[in-house]
Amino acid sequence: AMSMVAAGTAYCVQGNHERKLSRWLEGRKVTVAHGLQQTIDQLDAQDRGLREALPAFLDGLRSHVWLDGGRLAVAHAGLREEMIGRGSGAVREFALYGETTGEIDEFGLPVR
Repeated sequence: AMSMVAAGTAYCVQGNHERKLSRWLEGRKVTVAHGLQQTIDQLDAQDRGLREALPAFLDGLRSHVWLDGGRLAVAHAGLREEMIGRGSGAVREFALYGETTGEIDEFGLPVR
């Protein structure tokens, strides 16, 4: 994906998994569950160059992009119309995680 984005042949927006991987790469404490562990294992099998280039790539991803002449907004989890083109922390969080109902599920996670 990184080379395709660099070549202009693909688009990529940041999702919650990319954000978590980025925090892990920075050495911050994160819960390493099955999916993240699988990614870490795959990175360990790659050459060092990928692991060194990945933080800058992940940090450079936008919360949302416009396509089709501005008629289509793409985000990982969701975006309200009034958020399009804005880059605040609240917009970024919404694009990463989407809207919640205000309820908490049996695992202590927000219901979306």
